[in-house]
Amino acid sequence: MRIHSLNSSSLLLLLQLSLTAYCMFSYRLAPTWQMKTDSLFEQFVKTFNLNNNNVQSSNMKASSSGVKKIVITGATGLVGQDLTKRFEQRDIEVVKVTSQKKLDGTPNVVVWDLNDSSVKSAELLNDADVVINMVGENVGEFWSEEKKQRITRSRMAGTALIVKKISELKKKPKLLISASGLSYYGYLKSEQVFDESDTVTDEPGFLTKVALDWEREAFRAEALGVRTVCVRFAPIFTTKAGILSKLMPIFGLGAGGVLGSGKQPFNWVSLGDTLDAIDFIIENKSIKGPVNVCSPVPISNAAFTSAIGSAMNRWTFLPVPEQAIKLVYGEMGNEMLLGGRACIPTKLLNAGFTFKDTSIEATLKTIMTQKL
Repeated sequence: MRIHSLNSSSLLLLLQLSLTAYCMFSYRLAPTWQMKTDSLFEQFVKTFNLNNNNVQSSNMKASSSGVKKIVITGATGLVGQDLTKRFEQRDIEVVKVTSQKKLDGTPNVVVWDLNDSSVKSAELLNDADVVINMVGENVGEFWSEEKKQRITRSRMAGTALIVKKISELKKKPKLLISASGLSYYGYLKSEQVFDESDTVTDEPGFLTKVALDWEREAFRAEALGVRTVCVRFAPIFTTKAGILSKLMPIFGLGAGGVLGSGKQPFNWVSLGDTLDAIDFIIENKSIKGPVNVCSPVPISNAAFTSAIGSAMNRWTFLPVPEQAIKLVYGEMGNEMLLGGRACIPTKLLNAGFTFKDTSIEATLKTIMTQKL
């Protein structure tokens, strides 16, 4: 049940919870008691020799394999904007798919309406080498039933429509990359470390069910002979949008703090590594199926909050009890604020991808200093 009124003794808690809600974009926040990476992940770090933030990247760039045209849905979003700039700088033609009707007639823009499945300027989809599907309603707000329907429909309808349009093309793209999330693995408080070989947990939440259906729609493209990859994103770190852009004002006021126990795992990835991973997937034709796009060093929520507090030179001492979060935010709070699962990007690592950003402390300081 949502809370509509609180007594005066709860005003501070309400303020902190309200600020916390505002900062949410796609995943839960993090608590503060520890700076060190949990021992659960230390062996994994040693195994892949991931012990600093300054490794040299050997990742290949799209266009060296002859990619000339890429279609992007969600091109105005967090990842879509930077992908568009990156590809256009390499003289790759980018066709942007949007629901903004005012852009109808703009060069290299396809306008679609998910309500009636109409697509204007669909001929622009012809001869695409790659389709990147990033469409989806923001999940970082209170989940009313109406909001949950929008979250589900935007993903299902958008992905189903792009696969349908691919099926109608005489020349199919070589690759479909479709967004998903690490929510696929569930939100149970578990010591298990998940990679792409693992299946859904026994008690999936709302976002897990969304991810399952979302990926099912995308993988229909495989029957068309299209290599299909579902990229399961962790929260993406950048000051321009997403979780960090919402968190920084909260921590700047000294209102950032522990949520629940702080022991729940927290996955993350820098925007730079995200873009490089998509480049790498385009170039490496052997990669298909689900791919985790997350730092190879998952941490705890406590470590994340301590790291962001340290990067901003702010205290993070105001705890928010678990029961208060459940009371105010209900299902969304239970999954996104209090839940967690540790994931590792086994497929990318085994294929030879090199993550540039593996230290949470160094990454946050670099992003905030350079406003990346």
